[in-house]
Amino acid sequence: MILILNSIRKPKKLTIHGSNEKSYHFLVKGGEDMRLDQRIEQIFSVMNTIFIKDKNCLERELRINTFEVIPVSKKLGMVEWVNHTVPLKQLIEKELESKTG
Repeated sequence: MILILNSIRKPKKLTIHGSNEKSYHFLVKGGEDMRLDQRIEQIFSVMNTIFIKDKNCLERELRINTFEVIPVSKKLGMVEWVNHTVPLKQLIEKELESKTG
């Protein structure tokens, strides 16, 4: 199942139904090189490993939420769909509205 989102680059939400009866959701993005995004997520995973091994970080339950990034080519990639997120622009507009009344 594919849902085209209302954005400049028209990203697609792709739902794949697995043989295990689970649905997997991804955001398919074109026109961007997703390799840098993938590397950043890998750095966050390494940081989580360090946090687990450090007593102070473990006590504070420090953790960075990560998600999968799959570069398909230099101009196409897939990102694991994360529910209950909003675009940064929407957050900024909402904050500006609350300040101006």
